[in-house]
Amino acid sequence: MAVLTTALIFTAVELVKPTAIKIIKLPEAHWGPTWIKGWISTPNKEEFSFSFGKEQKWDPSWGELVDFNLIAKRKMELARRLKMDTKVAAAYPWLLEPGDYLYPGGVYRQGIAVGCSGIVGHADEGLAALVADTIIMLAQLKTGQLIAADRMRIE
Repeated sequence: MAVLTTALIFTAVELVKPTAIKIIKLPEAHWGPTWIKGWISTPNKEEFSFSFGKEQKWDPSWGELVDFNLIAKRKMELARRLKMDTKVAAAYPWLLEPGDYLYPGGVYRQGIAVGCSGIVGHADEGLAALVADTIIMLAQLKTGQLIAADRMRIE
């Protein structure tokens, strides 16, 4: 039985969702839109998309139309490739490639990369960190159950 499953990943997303919705609604956390798109990559490079908040029609006062889904995926890919959070990627410009974004919003945790886009960059990155850390916590809890049951081999 694999520890990191699709069900575990989406349980983590659902656990983070109520907090994410509250954060998204903070006036200092958004610049107009009040939803985010997100992407998760696992150590074996499986990818999963998710979203928080209700997507709205684009308001021209927000500026040029932005593809949050694409940006979130690129943030996840950058975090995975560099094995670091995207908020520090600009400090290593020699590692950046055409198409990379300088926005915060991607995190890397021991093989798990998460990217979020839609609100203020540091809030995007905070939500990405919550998702990644919740995935890790649930995996550790599951492993703890296996150890307690003396099931010491992952199948």
